[in-house]
Amino acid sequence: MSISMKYTRLISSRIYLIFLEAELLIGFAESVGKVKIDRRKKVVN
Repeated sequence: MSISMKYTRLISSRIYLIFLEAELLIGFAESVGKVKIDRRKKVVN
């Protein structure tokens, strides 16, 4: 029982970390994309 609990905790923590990393990467990509879009708008204007 304890071994399975440890494994489930490990798996859940890994999934949580993966989700956190994905959110950080998406946020970083969005910020970079916004900066690029802003620069393009400035160039157009």
